[in-house]
Amino acid sequence: AQNHVSIYHSCQGLSGTPSNYRSYHQSLSFDERAFYGVDGFILSVIKEKNSQIRALDFNKDASNPVDKYLENLFRGQANSRTRAIMDISATFRGYGNLNVAKALAGQVPKISPEIEYILYFDQHDILCALNVKTHKTIVLATSDPKVIDKTLGCSPEQRFTYYDQAHTIGTDLAQGLTAHSLALVDPARTDLSRYVQGLMRMRKLAS
Repeated sequence: AQNHVSIYHSCQGLSGTPSNYRSYHQSLSFDERAFYGVDGFILSVIKEKNSQIRALDFNKDASNPVDKYLENLFRGQANSRTRAIMDISATFRGYGNLNVAKALAGQVPKISPEIEYILYFDQHDILCALNVKTHKTIVLATSDPKVIDKTLGCSPEQRFTYYDQAHTIGTDLAQGLTAHSLALVDPARTDLSRYVQGLMRMRKLAS
């Protein structure tokens, strides 16, 4: 993104989470006064959701720890409208996104039989789709919702998205209008900015 800005004569940026404006390109000016209250508004929206909070430990010493964790998570938190997990706290770091996607493929039929694919980013930072039934992977290499719909032959409501920690910031993937999500956080390590960034992957959060 930094290099992308440099090739244009002029550029404007838009962000719902402006607290990290110091990471913007040096040629972009930022007026903090224009964004007073933005973070407060987002936090008020989150509070109004009245979301359930649950403590759930990740036991690395367990057999198939990712599967066990997701099984417990889905049993207590997921519902028929759940369509995403934001791993803000990097709970699954070191296990590989494909392995997490396969573990999710074992859980999503329990909440909704209409979910056909798990979207995830591979080790090359490329968006992929894992078929829930066959576990075959399709390389999408784009976040364009129209291209994804056509390639997979299904709508956002028929897909479940796994946002690993690196992609809880800046990733823009279409979600269904009634989609719910699960956010994994660590109270001791997750700062407010990263928390808000992660939740804002649900682009219709305020709807």
